[in-house]
Amino acid sequence: MEYLRFQIWTCRLRGLDGVIDLFKLDKFEKLSEIPLNTRVLELRDKVQDSHFEVHTDGSKVDGGVGFSVCILHGEIQHKIICKKLEPQNTVFQDELAALGEAVDWAIENKKKINIYTDSRSSIETLKSYGTRSKFVISIKNKFCLAEGLVGLAWVKARVRIPGSELSNHFSKLASVEGEGMYIPFPYSFVKFTLKKKLLEV
Repeated sequence: MEYLRFQIWTCRLRGLDGVIDLFKLDKFEKLSEIPLNTRVLELRDKVQDSHFEVHTDGSKVDGGVGFSVCILHGEIQHKIICKKLEPQNTVFQDELAALGEAVDWAIENKKKINIYTDSRSSIETLKSYGTRSKFVISIKNKFCLAEGLVGLAWVKARVRIPGSELSNHFSKLASVEGEGMYIPFPYSFVKFTLKKKLLEV
């Protein structure tokens, strides 16, 4: 973090202030200020008597970033949600945003759902005690609010599961023509941009 601050200071010194809008970056919370039930999030693989099966996926295609949430009732497509993020966002953020969107839908409609994702890293991050990212914590809070409504399980990528193939297809479409959605940029974007700009000076 100190090195990152030094790079930002160097950019300002060299007249590059304004290259990065710091207000668009993800923030970090103090662990002591995060509620215990959010830090120690209990995720169930499956809820009984679910109303819908939900498959989520995120894609980055030619610089476009998007995700899909495919809500199925049996084999019938009940609802498809497609959102497009900024090119500065990562696929990891994309996958988490998709999970958050699915949980929002369950809460809003008061329906039990089982979510399936091929992003193991997303599940591990949600279960992590030490996560401080404000964006990740916002997703964890949604799962807390949806207690008893949502199950979350990992499925292997590139396995011929109809729901997974459907979400993969629509996530690619979302990266091009999905409805716009804003989430904060990761710090990896800052490091990449600063390094690029410093080399140009």
